[in-house]
Amino acid sequence: MSDVAEYALMPAPSLTKLVDRLVSGALAYRRKDPGDGRRVLVYLSSRGRSRHRALAVPVERAEAQMWDGLPGARGLADGLTRLRAHLSRVPERA
Repeated sequence: MSDVAEYALMPAPSLTKLVDRLVSGALAYRRKDPGDGRRVLVYLSSRGRSRHRALAVPVERAEAQMWDGLPGARGLADGLTRLRAHLSRVPERA
């Protein structure tokens, strides 16, 4: 969960609560990682995949409208993403 939380830019406990809600709504389910019993894997259920398909296009349209309404914001966001990727490769100094 911590890997997904970092990618989603949210605290791990918040992501866990979100996944709990998805599971209780039958939109997702959890399974133990067969390669590492300490990890839990999360998958979309068929209901979750159906909901995702129904919402993906409207969300993409809304996101595109948001970016269109903010001139220069897309370039800034892309630059920050590249900077974050670069900084993640730079070794830390003691």
